[in-house]
This record gives sequence, C-alpha cells and structure tokens, in this order.
Amino acid sequence: RSMDKADPATVEERLAKLDEAEDEIAKIAREAGLFVQQLNTPPEVAASAPSSEEHLRNFCRAVKSVEGILSEQLTYLSQVSCQQPHQGCTYESELELQLANEQAQQTLALLQRAAAPEAPQSS
Repeated sequence: RSMDKADPATVEERLAKLDEAEDEIAKIAREAGLFVQQLNTPPEVAASAPSSEEHLRNFCRAVKSVEGILSEQLTYLSQVSCQQPHQGCTYESELELQLANEQAQQTLALLQRAAAPEAPQSS
C-alpha cells in the first residue's frame, strides 16, 4: 500500500487528529471571547490582564492549526474518493471474493447436477 507520509496511518490516528481539531476549535471560541471581553474592559483593569494582542495571536495560531488538520483530512478523503490506494481500501478485494464465491456456487450446482441420478422419465 502506498500512502502519503503526511496522512495518518490508522483510523485511530485520523480520529485523534479530528479530536485535536475539535480542541483547537474550542480554543478559537475561547480566545475570541477573551479578545472581545478584553476590548470591553476598562483600561485601568486591562493593564493587569493579558493583552488583546495575545488573545488575537492565540486565536490565529489555533485557526492555522485547524486549517492544517482539516486540510490533511480533506487530502485523505480526496484520495479515497478518487480510488487511489489508501489504508482501508477493500472494495477490490471484496469484489474478487464475491465473484469467487459466485463461481464456487455455480461449480457446486454443476457438480450436483452431474452427480445426481437421472430421474426416470414417465411415458
């Protein structure tokens, strides 16, 4: 199987990446809220709190992280939808197994007909 090294190798790793993206999305919402709250804070109180620029930087970092994770996942899904080789691709094997099973059933039916004694013909 040839997989792009940027793609996670297992389903568990892909799910872990999506969990990471979910955590980053929560961070985006939190940082956006803190940024807005900082803008509404009186200047004398805001001086002792983290700066709005810091919240904005954290927000931007989280957005870039989510963008990267989702981009990786979309690349993988594009490969899957284009029938390129990927981890978990079993369609061809399943089709071959189904065809072999059908051939075996047909062969068995032919052998059973050939081995069965001919029914007496009534005249």
